[in-house]
Amino acid sequence: MGDLPASATPDASIGFSDGFAAEAEKTGLVLPKPKRTNPWLAAGLVLLLVGASLGVGYATGWLNPHRSAPLRPVLLGPQDCTVANVPIQGAYAPEFADALAGSWQRLGSAFTNYTGGCVNVTFQASGGVEGVGAQAAREAEYTLSAVPPDAGAIAALGGAVKISPALLNAVAVVYNLPTLSGPLRLSGAALAGIYLGSITRWSDPAIQATNPGLALPGNLAISVTHRNDSTVLTTLFTAYLAHANATWNRTIGTGPAVPWPVGHGVDSTPALLAQVGSAVGSIGYAPVGSAAAAGLPVAELQNAAGGFAAPNATGVSAAASAAAGTSSAANGEWGPYSFVNAPGLASYPLVLPSYVVLYADLGAAYGTNLSLHAAQWLLTFLWWAGGQVPPDSGASVLVAMPPSLLLLLQGTIEKILYHGNAALNEGESGGEGGGETGIF
Repeated sequence: MGDLPASATPDASIGFSDGFAAEAEKTGLVLPKPKRTNPWLAAGLVLLLVGASLGVGYATGWLNPHRSAPLRPVLLGPQDCTVANVPIQGAYAPEFADALAGSWQRLGSAFTNYTGGCVNVTFQASGGVEGVGAQAAREAEYTLSAVPPDAGAIAALGGAVKISPALLNAVAVVYNLPTLSGPLRLSGAALAGIYLGSITRWSDPAIQATNPGLALPGNLAISVTHRNDSTVLTTLFTAYLAHANATWNRTIGTGPAVPWPVGHGVDSTPALLAQVGSAVGSIGYAPVGSAAAAGLPVAELQNAAGGFAAPNATGVSAAASAAAGTSSAANGEWGPYSFVNAPGLASYPLVLPSYVVLYADLGAAYGTNLSLHAAQWLLTFLWWAGGQVPPDSGASVLVAMPPSLLLLLQGTIEKILYHGNAALNEGESGGEGGGETGIF
């Protein structure tokens, strides 16, 4: 029926407001007839329902401490490869490939090899609103994005969805200062000043203040490099600048492409790294693994707690754990900047996650185009992927999720349905006593 208008006063005699009933009559909508209930019968029904609830609570262990807890979902393994070439099709949001696609491709290949080839994990670049077009067209079973889909993208999907972060990367600030004897430390305010054009020399007091004892190059000019194309790296980088600098927040803002006040623009990560690497005094931003592969140093950035952290496993894990502890994240309500400027002295402030977007009921979303067996393989793959670092992935990803964040991903997967029932049915297959099988 929908919610009643705020101004409507329900009529207890019929259960609907007079206004709603009148509108229903005009449109031919047939409303249920009111039924008067015997008060003694009503009381009896209440007692019956209470008794039934207590019985269910006892049987399920809610009120019975001696009953064992429910078994965890059964995850598939090579012994469950009963059908050849089960396809698992993922889709990338538009800006995803620049930072995280390589990691997922390696994971997909590793999982395909692990199953002896009976599961075929592939990916495609998606189209449509906010990069969910392939999933909305039911051409992919999930979407990978570096930021959660917004309301418009969710509406385009045309069904209830679940969203959870998975693999973790980081956006690094790279620089070319070969005479430095140690790592460069930058505050968000100083970095914003550099990209606003108000800080133009490496000897600026704002940079010296965070690098005591480090011999900064005399009067060397700062050569600013940024991305001109649309990329999530810019979204997160500018979010960090906006957090730290009110002028940036007011005049430039955040997003995948912004009106840069100064600097040299390039259209890819390799082009940015080449530009920074070729000119002493240059600065830019890139995925940390790509920076390492190019041989460029990365800065330690000041975080929300005032500490300085590097884009390494320690800093990324600390930030991810802090983000997982927020109330909105724990409830599955991820914001696009959940991992930017996460609290904690050890947190690196520019963590780049990959979010997995799934339909809440895979059976209802795909019908006969996705079997229950294939849905279970899909969820098994995502469960497994969350705890991995892709093989040979030094140029793409840093670290698997910390335990607190992994639990949120697994909790999301456990809630995925197949025609109204948990897709990973508890205790119905696998090893004795249920639980996980195969890859764990």
